[in-house]
Parts: sequence; structure tokens; C-alpha cells
Amino acid sequence: MAAQRSSAAARIAAPQREIPYRPQRPVRLRPVPEKKRSHADRAAHAAAVSRRALRIVLVSAVTFTMLALLIVQRVQIATLDMNIVKAQQQLDEAKSETVRLGSLFNSMASVESVEDYAANHLGMVKRTRNQVSFFVNDNTDEILLLDGVLGQ
Repeated sequence: MAAQRSSAAARIAAPQREIPYRPQRPVRLRPVPEKKRSHADRAAHAAAVSRRALRIVLVSAVTFTMLALLIVQRVQIATLDMNIVKAQQQLDEAKSETVRLGSLFNSMASVESVEDYAANHLGMVKRTRNQVSFFVNDNTDEILLLDGVLGQ
């Protein structure tokens, strides 16, 4: 037991050696040489690359077309919104004009204004009792003209 304590104490008491710092060399990556392919393998590989490129172009074209259609729709919606606002303004103006013309008509169609216009502009006067004559009907439905009976 004493031996174990002394070795543990020696390890603790012994000065630690310092490990010098050495920078690591950068690792150079070398390209892996391609295996030599046959003409058929190269043609198949080129066709696969062409299909991938075509697929990328088609997906890009479809995406661009959808984006363009989305922008066109947004422009159309904005245009329609502006047209709606203009139409509402015109409707409001027409409603106010209708109210104005209705009040003008009511003011001109009153009995006092008609009597005033008749008296001042047309030279008419109100009738009196002696100007009224009555017609008495003898319960016949015939109208006689100079040429004879018109009908019943």
C-alpha cells in the first residue's frame, strides 16, 4: 500500500512535459481519375446529363411562367380595385345629384311656386265664382256632333 501511495505521489509531483506545437500540413486532395468508359457508357452519361439539364430548364420555365402569371393577376386585381373605387365615387356623386335634383323638383312643384309662375310668367289669374259654368248630363251616353251621332 505504501508502494501505491508513493507512485501516485510521484506522478502528481513529477513535472509535466510540454508537447511542442506543430502545425499540421494541409491535406491535398487529388482528383480521382475517372475510369475509362466505353463509347456507349459515355453516350448514356451524356444523355442523362442532358435529361437533367432539360428537366432543370423546364422546371425553371414553369416556375418563371407561374411567377409571371401571379404578377399579372396582382396587376389586374389592383386595376379592378381602382375601377371599383372610381365607380363608387361616381355612384356617390350620382346619388348626391339625385338628392339635389329631387329637392329642387319638390321646391319647384309646390302649389305656391306653380301659382307664382302662372301669374308672373304666363299672365294667368285665378278664377272667380262667376266664371264657373256647370254642365248637366241627362243620363245619356251619346255625343252629338254636327255630322250626326258619334256613338254610345
